[in-house]
Amino acid sequence: MTEFKDINEFLAEAEEIISELSNTLSKLSEGINAGRVDPDTLNSIFRSAHTLKGISGMFGFAEMATLTHKMEDILDSVRMGRLPTNHDIVNIMFEAVDLINEMIVAKGKGEEVGHDKVDAIIARLNRIGESPSSLSVVSTYSDEDTDIDKGILGVLTEYEEHRLQQNMKAGNTIFLAGVEFSIAAFDEGLVELTDFLKSVGEVIATLPSTGDSKDTLHFDILFGTQKDAAYIEEMLKGRNLTVRRVRGLSVPVPQAESAGPEA
Repeated sequence: MTEFKDINEFLAEAEEIISELSNTLSKLSEGINAGRVDPDTLNSIFRSAHTLKGISGMFGFAEMATLTHKMEDILDSVRMGRLPTNHDIVNIMFEAVDLINEMIVAKGKGEEVGHDKVDAIIARLNRIGESPSSLSVVSTYSDEDTDIDKGILGVLTEYEEHRLQQNMKAGNTIFLAGVEFSIAAFDEGLVELTDFLKSVGEVIATLPSTGDSKDTLHFDILFGTQKDAAYIEEMLKGRNLTVRRVRGLSVPVPQAESAGPEA
């Protein structure tokens, strides 16, 4: 009885992830058509494939785990710029999602999907991963290109470094915001500030450190935007933070009462 309940829980969660994957793939397709791919959308698709891989492996569904692992590999290459973001990749991801949905329905009936279907999709994904369009990511900047502290650059993940490079390549202005929250309120305040910054650009990295007192947490937020320094300064008035443009010109933002909502 317990095993039956666990499988049903897996099927329900997998169906929810599949629904989210379909929605975000549609959103990605719209972004490609508009010529503006949102990195958050790509990340959401990647995380969904990663989660599906994990729960499939946990329940011993080897073929589903193998397929979602291959999807995860391709999506990671796309978000890292090693593969282009195009409709060919979106289309095969839709096909893979449809097949996973078919596998989930079959599992619910105690049946299996033919191995040939799974093998065919995996083979096509492998060909995409090995295609000539798969590119090595080469750093497009040196430490001298920015005023970002080397200590911050040194702790960026590979993905965060890639997003920094892409923002600089696009000609976006890069800012570094420093903000402190009380420990009791940092989660709500950080989410609010992050969403606020995303309204005008891309949050590249959020790096925590100790605050000025034991009751506070400090965060350095690296973000890129097409807006200029004067616009950002005006936008952030009334927030208890400092922000500077990290390509030479420091822009102090007036101190104010609050960095975000208190809990």
